[in-house]
Amino acid sequence: MPQVRTLLAAALLALAATAPAGCASENALEGSLGEVLDLGFEDVEVSITETAVIVGYHKPHGEGRDIVFKLVSHTVPAEVVPKQVIDLSPAADGSSRAECTRSAADDPIRTFAAIRTGTLTFDAPLVLDQPVGGEFRVTLGEGGDAGKGRTAFGTFRVLRVVPGS
Repeated sequence: MPQVRTLLAAALLALAATAPAGCASENALEGSLGEVLDLGFEDVEVSITETAVIVGYHKPHGEGRDIVFKLVSHTVPAEVVPKQVIDLSPAADGSSRAECTRSAADDPIRTFAAIRTGTLTFDAPLVLDQPVGGEFRVTLGEGGDAGKGRTAFGTFRVLRVVPGS
């Protein structure tokens, strides 16, 4: 009987090693911004409005949650093409295509410096209640409460896209 248990345990370990990664392991938030702020998070949310796509990294705080990092792209969700890069750099006229914010209790930093360069990519169409994953990279420029010249990049996978507000 011990041999059967050993074989079963080995088979389960092999299966776990080859199984697709779960949601938690596919979510990451990194960059030099982490040198000045805590970028630790517990969950990621992708939400959409008629005119924007939002990727938010959150962690619990009391009865609510802190927004550790939120990227808002002024992109019409219906126009997002899977695996096509969305340019987050300012438009030719200087207007913003995206911004990064934060809302954490006891932290005065709310708005990061303007995005100087950046990209955002999704692996599937943005459809409410459907799964989606993707990645982003931003380099911050001037202004805001913090982040001048710093970078942030991340990957994400959510089980369902939710309505934004």
